[in-house]
Amino acid sequence: MGDWNSKICITHIYSTVNTHMDTNYYTGNLLVAPPKMMDKRFSSTVVYVVNHTPSGAWGLVLNKPGNLSNKELLSQIGIDLNLSGIAHAGGPMNTNSVHFLHSPDVTSSGTFPGNIFASGDMEFITRLQEGNRPERYRMFVGSCSWAPGQLEMEVMGESPWRPEFSWLTVPATPELVFDYDDMSQWQHCLDACANNVVKDWMV
Repeated sequence: MGDWNSKICITHIYSTVNTHMDTNYYTGNLLVAPPKMMDKRFSSTVVYVVNHTPSGAWGLVLNKPGNLSNKELLSQIGIDLNLSGIAHAGGPMNTNSVHFLHSPDVTSSGTFPGNIFASGDMEFITRLQEGNRPERYRMFVGSCSWAPGQLEMEVMGESPWRPEFSWLTVPATPELVFDYDDMSQWQHCLDACANNVVKDWMV
């Protein structure tokens, strides 16, 4: 991820789970890059879809650890917090924003399928400073976003995308989100996608 801009700010996640979820919406799912991903920016990536509605979608790349620790990054934006772990590059968009995914033992601004919570507001940062910390968490800078209808087309392989280069999908679980990182996370998520296909065949 390189050097951080000193003007990076904490932003609030303004998102809720779709109340009209159907098979075309992927909130709370993982997008897993196929081995032949055409967009090299997303080669071997796993993306958690934070919100997906008819207005578009956005998410966070889970498995791209950066060069700064969480503590170092937070220090650059004026927050004194000894938070362990490595800051991750959440995507190429909104690179002045900071987001968290975490376990449900600390309340936050968004609750998603699979007992995964999301936050990016100062209230959550204050809880962390007070020692109220989730057992599992990951911090991100930047995000991914899709225009209305774009993510559906990418997943389905509709023109100009092609099926062999389309995203694979699997419901997110705390284990898939937090237990792995980097290439290992991508490989485990590929396995989860394959297992889901086998289960569908067995039904």
